[in-house]
Amino acid sequence: MILIFLGMSKIVCITGGASGVGLAMATALAPAHKVIILDLQLADCKRVAKELDIDYVVADITKPA
Repeated sequence: MILIFLGMSKIVCITGGASGVGLAMATALAPAHKVIILDLQLADCKRVAKELDIDYVVADITKPA
């Protein structure tokens, strides 16, 4: 999991955010931050984004662009 805080703007990007530790981090940070999760699973991203009122990106960060 990679957790990226973008400056002091309270924007947080969390890889693997649709499950496990990433989901726990997203859940904890969502009330006070703008959270964006990145994950491979579209259905899981949609479910978590709806539950936590956050944004998501379906992405495989293991492959270079």
